[in-house]
Amino acid sequence: MKSAEKHPEVDQHDIQALLWTIIARTKFADFNGQVKLTAVKLLTPSQITQLEGGALGVLPFDVMEKAKDQLPAGVKAVFEAENNIRQLVASGNYTYADMEKYAIVAGMAPPRSDVPSGIWTKHPDGYYIRYFPSGYSVTKVQVYVPKELMANGNKLVYDAAGDIACPANTGSQRLAQTNEPLEANYSLKLTTVCNPK
Repeated sequence: MKSAEKHPEVDQHDIQALLWTIIARTKFADFNGQVKLTAVKLLTPSQITQLEGGALGVLPFDVMEKAKDQLPAGVKAVFEAENNIRQLVASGNYTYADMEKYAIVAGMAPPRSDVPSGIWTKHPDGYYIRYFPSGYSVTKVQVYVPKELMANGNKLVYDAAGDIACPANTGSQRLAQTNEPLEANYSLKLTTVCNPK
């Protein structure tokens, strides 16, 4: 995510496809097509090497079927979706929509009504933050900074790419964040009203 900030020419869909490929535990040796080009541009040689450790190749049909028989129903769907992502990436012949339909299944958790969204949590840096996800691709983030935190000239920099939106529902998908606002209006300027003493 941090590397993507240095490469604004890389399309957001290509970054998302790379993330899904990594989450599906795809071996770098199986990367083909645009996802491989994106990986080479955004990842360090060390990170690419790490993709081989603990990663899976595309599982043959008979191995998939045997493995699925041993899994609970909810895990079965995720296991199959991840293998489908690995197959797409290995083929090099896929669209974003092809990958998205499997990635959404792999990241789904059963809905829960007992956990409200938008709960404030205290960040280790002392401010409060809450997330309102709208699907996997858009998250409204609110940050509250107590004035005491800014006393004595302290400076605070919020780096969204360093955080993961962790929903209160621990069964939900974690959402990686970027520092790029949605439909940003850079003509607006923030101002601080100071009351002289």
